[in-house]
Amino acid sequence: MSNLETGQDEIKEIAKRIETSQNEDAIALLRNFHTQIDSKTEVLNRRLFNAETDIQKLEK
Repeated sequence: MSNLETGQDEIKEIAKRIETSQNEDAIALLRNFHTQIDSKTEVLNRRLFNAETDIQKLEK
């Protein structure tokens, strides 16, 4: 194999690793966003429940 072919193979391998890494990073970010959204939704639901409970108490 010539130096040029060896260099091309190395570049292809590096590009493949970068692509794989980027996909894994994107998946990790999406999972993190999902977790944060679930957490914030849970907090908002709890606040809404408490507000509804207080409103019902005032109506009685």
